[in-house]
Amino acid sequence: MMQMPPFAVGTDGEVFSLRAYQDSRRALTGEFTRRMPTLVAFVRAWLSLHKPDSEHKFALTAKSFFLQEAEGLSRAAKLAWSRLRGAGEITSLQHDGVVMVLSQGMTPTDACAALTEVCTAALGYAQPVEEKPFQFDPGESEDDRDSVADVDAL
Repeated sequence: MMQMPPFAVGTDGEVFSLRAYQDSRRALTGEFTRRMPTLVAFVRAWLSLHKPDSEHKFALTAKSFFLQEAEGLSRAAKLAWSRLRGAGEITSLQHDGVVMVLSQGMTPTDACAALTEVCTAALGYAQPVEEKPFQFDPGESEDDRDSVADVDAL
């Protein structure tokens, strides 16, 4: 297997090792398998029955299913907060979050702080929420970007 050398990311001088990251993910999957063997066994049986001709990574699939539940709970908490507070309009659902146009007077900092509280309460563990700047696709024209900016400004 080809080794990828460590490389610097960002501006903080930290070196990112893809190998160390891969190893940490494998270790997490192993811990998950030890802690939730019944879920892994269920996923193995279900996939073997319903997709017998496919090769499966049962533990990885089970971990993914488990984490999807937490992502859904966090997303539901964000939706409920937005509706109850009138804090903004949800314009898109993401796998673990929402895209929101904030109401006038609501700052991203205040929204993130409030959403961190409601997500942490819903999940039962600390779950920080952060603003992620909107990313345009490289192939979009300036006209496309202007129309999105106009919508965001409303």
